[in-house]
Formats: sequence, C-alpha cells, structure tokens
Amino acid sequence: MMRILGRGLMSVLVAALFLWAADWLIWQGRVLGGGGYKIISVNRFVVAPLKGNKEEYYADGTEEILCTRSLLPEGFPQAAAKPCWWVEGHPIHFDRSANHKEQFGDSSTRLKRARHVVAKISPGEENLQ
Repeated sequence: MMRILGRGLMSVLVAALFLWAADWLIWQGRVLGGGGYKIISVNRFVVAPLKGNKEEYYADGTEEILCTRSLLPEGFPQAAAKPCWWVEGHPIHFDRSANHKEQFGDSSTRLKRARHVVAKISPGEENLQ
C-alpha cells in the first residue's frame, strides 16, 4: 500500500514540475518575443481601519498593474507579478497600508516603474500608452 502511495505522490510531483517548467519556458519565449508582460487597469480602493475591527473604503480611481502572460506565478523571474488571467478576474485592488503613498509612491510613479520594466524586458512593445 505504501509503495502505491509513494509512486502516486512521485507522479504528482513530477507532473507539477513538468507543468511549471513548460509554463516557464513558454513565458520566456513570450518575453523574448516582446509579449511576456501586460499592463491591466484595475479599480483601486484605499481601506482605512476604524475602531472595532471595522474598515472604511475610499475610491482612489484606477491603477495600472503589471502582470505576466503565463499560467502560473513564477516568482523571481517575473518580479513576483501575478498572471494576467488572475488580475483580470480580480479587477478591484484594495490597499490596506496606512501610509501607502510613502511606502509605494503614487499611482503615476508605479506606472512609470511598470512601463520601465516592460520596456526593459520586452523592447518591441512601445505602444503601452
């Protein structure tokens, strides 16, 4: 019984490793071709903590988020950017940090950084306006 369970677990681990490697290779091909990243606009809300574990939400306009055109979040190579399918499925971004402007900068600074990363990684995509 343990032998069957061990083989099943090993098969699942090998399949997961193969899926991750295939996704990473396809994403690398897209990056080399100039289409590995995308910028998506999402609605942004700042969340202010109140007494009694309550929160108050303030609309803060839209924010453009850098995402990757991959199946899995890869982590290091993509600077921990989320996959575009996940960002498109979650079109609202809640910012719960109390000092969000000092910590992350305003949205125009983040957008400039994101465009700089996209231009640096995929030089063929200049039309991200």
